[in-house]
Amino acid sequence: MKSSESKFFKSDEALQAYSAIKPSILKSVSAVDHLRFIDAESFLVEARKTLVEYRKTCDDEISGLLDDLWVLDQYVDAFSSYNRMWNDIIDQKYSSSWNELQNVLDRLRWIKKFSNITVCALELQMLGLESLYPYQIFFSAGWIVDYFVCAICGNDYGSDECSHIVGELYKGKFASISPNKIIEMDHVSAVEHPADKRCVVQYPDQSNHFRNVDNLASFIRSNEQAISNFSSVNAIKIDVKNPKYRMLRRNDLCFCESGIKFKKCCISKKIVAGKFFQFVFEGKSGAVVS
Repeated sequence: MKSSESKFFKSDEALQAYSAIKPSILKSVSAVDHLRFIDAESFLVEARKTLVEYRKTCDDEISGLLDDLWVLDQYVDAFSSYNRMWNDIIDQKYSSSWNELQNVLDRLRWIKKFSNITVCALELQMLGLESLYPYQIFFSAGWIVDYFVCAICGNDYGSDECSHIVGELYKGKFASISPNKIIEMDHVSAVEHPADKRCVVQYPDQSNHFRNVDNLASFIRSNEQAISNFSSVNAIKIDVKNPKYRMLRRNDLCFCESGIKFKKCCISKKIVAGKFFQFVFEGKSGAVVS
C-alpha cells in the first residue's frame, strides 16, 4: 500500500476496500477505452459486490468507516455514470449524455468533500467535456411547500427534532431533504449558474447544437486515441465570418430584424468572434483513475 493512499480516508480499514475495488475500476476504464461498455459495467458490478461483502465483515463502530464506505459507493457510481455517458456520446445520444455528465460531476464533488481520493484528472476531463455542450442558460423552479422532511431522521428539517445538516454525512448516510407536500409552484427562473444543470432547453440529438461533442465522438470512434487519454479542452477565440450577414443599403432595416437601420445596427458585424475547440489528449490510458 502506497503511503499516500493512507491519507485518502478517515479510517485505515477503508483502504482494504479501496484496494479491493480498484482493479475492477481500472478494468472498467480500459473497457470504456475499447468502447466495450457492457463489459465496463460488468466490472463495476464486481466492485459493488466487493463492497457489499466488505460491509458484512467490517466493524461498524470504527470511527469514520461507514462514511468512507459511502464515499467508495459514490466512487463506483461515478465510473458507472462515466461509462453510460461515453456510451451515449458514442451512440450520439447527447441529451442523455449531458445528464450522466452531471451525475459524474455531482459524485466527484462529494468524493472531494468527504475524502482525499485524487479525482483531479477525471474532473478535468468532465469539465472540458462540459464546455463542448450548447447549454448556457438553465431553468430553476421554486415551490411552496408545507415543510421539508429530513432523509435521515424523517422529521421536519430545521425543527428541534432534527439536528442534521443538508449535505453532510452521518455514519454513512447522506443528509438530504424532500418536500412533505408541494402546495404550488412559485416561480421558474432562467439562470446561468444553477445548483442543478439538468434542467435545460431540449435540442434534438442530431442538431447542430451538439456539433462540438459530435466532433469529439467522431474522433474517438476513429480509434486514434483512448477515451481516458482525453484530458481537457482548449477554447481558442478566433474571428469568423458572420453566416447571417447581409450587405444592405445603409438606411435599410437591419437583417437581424431589430427594426433599426442597418447603418446603426449590424453594418460592422461582417466578422464576429467565434471559438475553436482543441481536444487535448495526453498521459497514459487509465489516467482518470487515481
